[in-house]
Amino acid sequence: MNKAEAYGNRRLTKEINKEKHSNMLIKNVVLKIQENKLNNKVENDFKMLYTEAKWYKNFVLDFLEKGNKLKDFDTTLKQITHKDKDKNDVEVKLKHLSSQMRRGTVDWIQYSLNCLHAKKLKGQKVGKLKYCKYAKAIPLTQYGNTFTFNENYTRIHIQGIKGTLTINGGEQLKNIKHDFDIQCAKLVRTAEGYFIHVTVYVEKEESITRTSEEIGIDYGIKDAFTFSNGK
Repeated sequence: MNKAEAYGNRRLTKEINKEKHSNMLIKNVVLKIQENKLNNKVENDFKMLYTEAKWYKNFVLDFLEKGNKLKDFDTTLKQITHKDKDKNDVEVKLKHLSSQMRRGTVDWIQYSLNCLHAKKLKGQKVGKLKYCKYAKAIPLTQYGNTFTFNENYTRIHIQGIKGTLTINGGEQLKNIKHDFDIQCAKLVRTAEGYFIHVTVYVEKEESITRTSEEIGIDYGIKDAFTFSNGK
């Protein structure tokens, strides 16, 4: 199969899923990663994933700061630079942040820029996107590729991390009785620990244990970025 055929198949699959999901509810399920169950290798990969996410976001913002357009940014780049503690450029190769995570980060930035532009058109005072000291969230854009669960939803594999992570709350997914599709997720860091926010499409008759709120897909934009005016 050549690239054109592969692209056509992805487009067709996307259209089929769009039609199917139009008759389903969108639900958000929150799972907690058990950090005390991480072995040294997985814990190191996990920390480096977040470190690379911070480097990458700041690298993209630096690209914009130099007067470039986001549409011209090359998301295939694996070799980037970041600032050390003395503000010197250090060249690094991304080993954990996958291409889909990079693309998702750029999409988040574009969404944030669109929000700023919309506020400005309404006459509101807006600032610029701020460089981050640490990454708050990482996009997991495609189930089966960027992330997968085991059969009992007790463990998750995340692209860029060798091994799996033990999670709490997976029974919310396991207890769904009717047809459902896991769409995407985001890996979120808070003061209480690390969480996976999973977006699923569920048949309208079904509800999820401990998660009954119907939501729209926002990919955590509000939590992922901070503007210079603090909002």
